Amino acid sequence: MLEPRSRSFRVGAVSTRLFPDRGGPATFVSGLSLALKSVGIESTVVASAVDLRRITPNEDRWMFKRIPVKAPAPQAGLIRQFMYSIAYFILATLWGVFWFGKRRVDVIDAHSPPLSSLVGFSLSRLMRVPLVITLHGMVGPRFSWSKESGSRLNLRIERVLLKSAASVIAVTTDYIPIVKKLAPDTPAYQIGSGVDTVRFSPPHSAEERMLARRDLGIDASTQVLLWVGNFDIDEKVKGVVDLLRATKILRVGAEKPLLLLLVGSGKARNRVEELAAGLGLADRVRFVGQRSDVPKLMRMSDVFVLVSHHEGSPSALLEAMATGLPCIASRIGDIPRLLGDAGLLVAPGDIDDLASKMRLILCSPDVKRELSQKSRSRAVMRFSWNQVARQTAEVYFKAVQPIARPKGTLG
Repeated sequence: MLEPRSRSFRVGAVSTRLFPDRGGPATFVSGLSLALKSVGIESTVVASAVDLRRITPNEDRWMFKRIPVKAPAPQAGLIRQFMYSIAYFILATLWGVFWFGKRRVDVIDAHSPPLSSLVGFSLSRLMRVPLVITLHGMVGPRFSWSKESGSRLNLRIERVLLKSAASVIAVTTDYIPIVKKLAPDTPAYQIGSGVDTVRFSPPHSAEERMLARRDLGIDASTQVLLWVGNFDIDEKVKGVVDLLRATKILRVGAEKPLLLLLVGSGKARNRVEELAAGLGLADRVRFVGQRSDVPKLMRMSDVFVLVSHHEGSPSALLEAMATGLPCIASRIGDIPRLLGDAGLLVAPGDIDDLASKMRLILCSPDVKRELSQKSRSRAVMRFSWNQVARQTAEVYFKAVQPIARPKGTLG
């Protein structure tokens, strides 16, 4: 293992979003930055505000530096997106120059989308420190699951940014071949998301579980299926539609009352609510919107289901595993690697198999107990944020070493 210099190693991170803002990247940046302290690395994070009317409560304000601009929702218009991009680029660069310069950071970690990477690239050049890019997504290459992908301009920008980086971290294996193609001389590593295994943990007692249910008016006999996600992403919404249709199948002949709890917000929510009503599930599906008490909702549930038609390294799945929930998820992206034998996999769109696997867990206490124990154990042993921090620290330490590059590259 490479060792940092005598003084504490310092990283300056740039991100458009930060927890409690929604989305995997927001959770990733927050969890990683806090965990890096466990390996002796000091983090300073520049990110957008979540709410311009108030300061985010209980936040480490020494570590997290919010700029006075809020990231718009994905469905925001082009003008609003453009105005945000300009404001974010200018303010994040200014904040970075001040705070990263003041704290003399050793490396800059820019968390994609490309907007953050552009800021990181500028700061890296201005401050003469290495740039690490952490890829949560890309918009240049053409992806079948993303209507916004396939922009030639963005592809050129991403190629330049990737070539300029000392290292690239991809949160899902999907992006490694693309990085190798666009920037073959840039070292690339796959390091997935982590999970807070203290915040997300099994209920301490049956009474705690019942109290959580009582708050939502759910009785002890009801079997609760839980989904946590984003109604703005088409590939996730397709999975929710599959889940609704599977729930309708499962409801026939069910021995106990069934409730599907959907946590999240977004433009497609109304359409999905109408579908649920059309399927005769209005009384068996509850839309609870964006929530800050997801750990409590997980502790009171029986099964977690995430059957998106595309996923990378979903934080919600890891959170459910850490809570000890039996999980059913799509056989796509990094999900098989994350879940291992601790859950059940289904092909996207296979509604009959999904209903069958949901029934298997709900009707078999032994299967449910075994998967619950395996989920918790796997999350703690393999995916804690401290483990992710140790892997990421290795990349940072390597990034500050002199790297011989062929002439003509931007490194």
